[in-house]
Amino acid sequence: MYPLKIKEKYDPKNLANLSHRFSVPYMGNYIPGNMDEYSGSHLAVDIVPETSNQEVLAPLDGEVFKTGEGGAYGKFIVIKHILLPDPNDFSKKTNLYSSFEHLSDVKVKIGDKLVAGDIIGNTGNTGNSFGEHLHFQIDREEAPFKPYWPYTGNDVKNAGISFSEGVNQKLGYENALKYTINPLVYLDSLSNQKNLVVENKDIETPKKVEEKIVVEIPKEIPLTGNIVNTQEVASNLNNLNTPKKEVENITPTGNNIIKEEKLDVTRDAKGSNIISNPLLEELKKKDL
Repeated sequence: MYPLKIKEKYDPKNLANLSHRFSVPYMGNYIPGNMDEYSGSHLAVDIVPETSNQEVLAPLDGEVFKTGEGGAYGKFIVIKHILLPDPNDFSKKTNLYSSFEHLSDVKVKIGDKLVAGDIIGNTGNTGNSFGEHLHFQIDREEAPFKPYWPYTGNDVKNAGISFSEGVNQKLGYENALKYTINPLVYLDSLSNQKNLVVENKDIETPKKVEEKIVVEIPKEIPLTGNIVNTQEVASNLNNLNTPKKEVENITPTGNNIIKEEKLDVTRDAKGSNIISNPLLEELKKKDL
């Protein structure tokens, strides 16, 4: 969520039509009418509130890292956010620091635990500001100090330019890119990722379908070869405790037809089955 409740969404491709809400874009400049990103070293987005002294909200869960008053920042707040998706690779985690400057009021103190949406202050016009707005930036963990700024008063003095002109001339541009990220674009990316996760949870996982294979055993089974071991056949039938079968006749094709019939099976002293069925004995003699 954005640190201010506003109707507009930050769109890098349409900033010329959004200047009433975003007066200076990320890595923009102070040149009137120029709304191009990466045209200066302004490492934040300046957001114009919808109403004076509008409530400023924590955009993400975190802990108040620093508060202050005075200097170019005016009244400001820094919130530390731990283990967020890395802006360069969402599969990795990192710590980020969001900053809110030129406030009229600070409603939190160092160490306060916050959740997204908590009120932390109100917009104002304190510090180096020309008209009420919220200076909103996000610093990387590697930034040497928070809130980060890419050049000092001595830098502009040595360059012979004003503090504001340092932004227009891209003073400290490389470090600004190194230690900060595009804040509203990042928040929108997080929001899109959360929406995607919610949508994926709504998709049902296909249930495993179990197939049952049914094998039908015909009542009449054609035999296409000789009966090799009638004792083994009888033994298997006896062990399965199923109806015994006897060969009744021979089909015109030469196949034997087995029909359900009880076989007369006895066992010898060694436990072997002895078939005394006359028809099977006759088949053995004919060597079918």
